[in-house]
Amino acid sequence: MHLTPESKSVLDLLLAGNTVKAESVDIGPLDQTGQLLLELLIENYDQLHGDHGAQQVEVLLNAYERCLSAKMEAKSPDSAPPQSDVREDQTSHQDSKDSVTSTQVATIPSFDSACRWRLHELKCRSIKGVAPRGEEFSFSFEGKSTLLFGPNGSGKSSLLGSIIWVLTGLTLTDTPDQQEVSSIYSRTDGTTRGSKIRNWPTICTLPETGDPATVNPDSMGLIQLTSFDGKSSVYLKRTIERELVHHNI
Repeated sequence: MHLTPESKSVLDLLLAGNTVKAESVDIGPLDQTGQLLLELLIENYDQLHGDHGAQQVEVLLNAYERCLSAKMEAKSPDSAPPQSDVREDQTSHQDSKDSVTSTQVATIPSFDSACRWRLHELKCRSIKGVAPRGEEFSFSFEGKSTLLFGPNGSGKSSLLGSIIWVLTGLTLTDTPDQQEVSSIYSRTDGTTRGSKIRNWPTICTLPETGDPATVNPDSMGLIQLTSFDGKSSVYLKRTIERELVHHNI
């Protein structure tokens, strides 16, 4: 992978956990998982560049799994080096300890902490960008790490936004200003915007037929979370009235 000095400088900053400014957009700081994925993208760039679609995903996942396996082997008691009987002075022992710790932190992020709940399934209706109004859409995550990929406008952000909406009641938008309600205007013969019809929830799909002034917004999101040990599940459901209900099993 050939990098210009400018590109290498940006990547080095991101890998070190810093923030990079690109005009009005701030990139980073990346968490440890993000730094690892960026490092793997750089290392496997040539192969990824020659592949397409699912092949790129497979290459990246395989590299990610190899890295995790290496970390687990490094932590295994069987792989630990035997302790030496030779006494060391306090200074050299501390220097050695600091060196090992620094190397581990710099190359392999920690994945020891686990989430209590895992996302198992999503069901939603009339969520903007996911499916047409009134049509129910389902997506199974099966409690696993999931990589979403596709062209711009295919619904990746909208799918994630529906999960965020269920959990928080907030709508994911492309603008820095959070807007839960947008205004609908009538069409006119020119470029001038017509008169305002009504306010409409940003999360909700617009009606394809009928008068928007008389159509009631109808969005629903339901997610199933499973516990880390797989012994229990919780269902969270939100409607356009922003009422969140939950049910444990």
